[in-house]
Parts: sequence; structure tokens; C-alpha cells
Amino acid sequence: MLHIGTTEIKLVNHDQVTFSWSTMMLRRISIQQPAHSSVTSDSQLHKASIDAEECEYVPYPTSSIKPRESLQ
Repeated sequence: MLHIGTTEIKLVNHDQVTFSWSTMMLRRISIQQPAHSSVTSDSQLHKASIDAEECEYVPYPTSSIKPRESLQ
């Protein structure tokens, strides 16, 4: 579990990542990974970064993921 202030990101595995924040915040965190991060592998963080680029995550706990094309 990676805690940033009052927000947290739960990395379940390489295929299922649950976000409770905006993709904009995710991009910032994925670029500037804290040294004390409990993320077990860079590949997990990289996967999260790729998902943020390709998808729009609606606010938790809604699980729907919309393609970026739907926003245009």
C-alpha cells in the first residue's frame, strides 16, 4: 500500500490496479516515486502509469473504466 497524504493506491497485481485518485495525480506519483514506497516492483508502478495514460479512472468505488476516446 502506497500512502500519499490522505490518498492511497492499492496495487493488487499486474492486471488489476485500483485507484482512488485522478490520473493526473497518478502520473505525478509514478514519475516521482517516494524512496519509502512499499511498492514491491517497478513493473507494478510502470503498469499503473500505462493504465493512467490509456484509461480514465472514475472515482472509487465505481469500477468502470472508459477509453480516452470517450472524453473527446
